[in-house]
Amino acid sequence: MDSILLTNLDQEQDRCFPKEPRTWHTTHRTQGTMVAKVHDENLNITSKVTEMETFRQSISDFIDDCNRNIQKCSNSVDDLQIHCTGMSKLLNTIQSDNEAYKEEILDLKWRSMRENLIFVGIPENYITPYRTLMNT
Repeated sequence: MDSILLTNLDQEQDRCFPKEPRTWHTTHRTQGTMVAKVHDENLNITSKVTEMETFRQSISDFIDDCNRNIQKCSNSVDDLQIHCTGMSKLLNTIQSDNEAYKEEILDLKWRSMRENLIFVGIPENYITPYRTLMNT
């Protein structure tokens, strides 16, 4: 197994790095460099995954906040609709009362005018024949 891994590493080295004379030191140094690069890339990937997880969590929190705000707005709209319905009923009541008051005022004006008739040209102490007959 170790020989297969070493062979794969050697093939990767041949592909990525220029050919050097093979000695134990150069092969070991090259493998160490490759391991260090893989380790650095692994750390970089781990760091990016952590950043992505943090970003995902912040987006999730933002969406939760938005959903709470939407619920609050929905509740406010429902409350406003109920309040508006109540105000509409009150307005209808006030309008019908206003119409009744207008009719009542008009009736009172006509009665007042009818009972306060002033006749011009007839003396006030004039006794009608009807009154004369009634007094006798």
